[in-house]
Amino acid sequence: MALKDPRLASIRAALEDVPLAELRKAAAHLPPQLAGVLTGLADALDGGTLDDEVLTRLVGGHDQADVLVRSLGAVNQALQARTAALRERVAAMRRQLDGLAEHRGALHKGFGQLEGLAAGDADLAALLAQAAATVSDEGPWQASAALLQRTERLVARLADLDPLLHADDRTGQALGSEAAALEQAAQALQAATKPMLEALPGLLDQATDLALTRDHGAAPAIALQAARVWEVRAGLAHADAIARWSKAFGAALKHDVLPAAWVAGKRLQAAALPNQDFGRVAAIAHQVADLAYRQGARPQAVIARLEEAQCLARLPDHRDSARVCAHDALAIADKGQDTALQAQARLMFGQAMELLDDPSAAVEAYQRALMDARAGGELGVGHGRIALHLGRIQSTQDPTDPAWEHLSLAVDLGVAHADPSLLSAALQPAVDLALARGSDLDAGAVLRAVVQVLLKSGAEGELLARATALWGQERVGRWLKGSVD
Repeated sequence: MALKDPRLASIRAALEDVPLAELRKAAAHLPPQLAGVLTGLADALDGGTLDDEVLTRLVGGHDQADVLVRSLGAVNQALQARTAALRERVAAMRRQLDGLAEHRGALHKGFGQLEGLAAGDADLAALLAQAAATVSDEGPWQASAALLQRTERLVARLADLDPLLHADDRTGQALGSEAAALEQAAQALQAATKPMLEALPGLLDQATDLALTRDHGAAPAIALQAARVWEVRAGLAHADAIARWSKAFGAALKHDVLPAAWVAGKRLQAAALPNQDFGRVAAIAHQVADLAYRQGARPQAVIARLEEAQCLARLPDHRDSARVCAHDALAIADKGQDTALQAQARLMFGQAMELLDDPSAAVEAYQRALMDARAGGELGVGHGRIALHLGRIQSTQDPTDPAWEHLSLAVDLGVAHADPSLLSAALQPAVDLALARGSDLDAGAVLRAVVQVLLKSGAEGELLARATALWGQERVGRWLKGSVD
């Protein structure tokens, strides 16, 4: 028998989605006559006798069938809401556990380098052992991986139930109970690890101060670890983190440990740059360069000295010193046979000359770097950046053919090496120059080449939004299709 009343078809579809126990619960909230109808439907479902004929006999022609349809719909929505809430509970717990594991991992990073450094000093070794124990794989942390796995399995089970409407009450209760048990375990884990994590920075501070007081050779490494932990805890811009990085930098300089000085110096520079404290950045670079030069570490000496020059070039009273500093660094780079270092040095030297309003010196440096690279037969991303800077300067001059050659080279090298940073930087100057030269075709080709690379990493959205803002949606759309004016 076919169901002629569309309400009956709706009821039949709803009945298939609602567990029996939920049907019987819903009946308790209906008027007596409708409650009897719904109970009869549930009994027929339970006994496997619900067919179109039975459905029509129980419901067909009933004056309040519409009420029954709405009631079943409300039950359906309530079940979906309950399932969605359970999923969100578990998802929130997973995010919480992931965050805790990530935090612990960030704190744990570098502890392996401290093993054995305190040999011969029992007090220092005890402090380091106590600090390492707070983030080791033992104790409360041992349960964290298993707890995260249990949570991920529950997430997967909930994903398979869409949206828990075909599960009976026992399944729903079991999933809810599992979620509650996991939440309780997660809370216990946090309660157990919180005091350990809070104690870690203080333990490392004590170890650092003890190592510095005793002039122990491990002082730079311990101070570095303390600074990392404070940065994870408070953020790089926080005064506590900056103070620890400063202490680590001082310890590294005192003990002539270049790798530690380099790392600590970079963090201090990163903290100073948002405030445009170029004097501070230059002073740090100067100290690192001096240490590197004394130790014969040519690459670090050159890079640090050129960083110093670029910062000094931004300070009106130190521009002459910046020029001297930049030339000295380039001379050091040219004494060796490291072509990659020479290319990087010329890029940074050229940038310093641009800051000093000396584009001719910058162009000379960029051209020399590209000439040397071509002679060596290999062009990399670094040369792409050189070509980009060179093309930008030349784009203000006539003729524009050299500028187009170098900006095109920058794009080509970015594509060849799939470097999103270089491509993003080269896009606007290359497209703008193509349009200035009257070549809509070249402009479109540049955009398509850049987008094709970024598509592979899913990073094209932001770039396309920027392109649309710069050149208009209609033009960008036409370029992507390969058509021109």
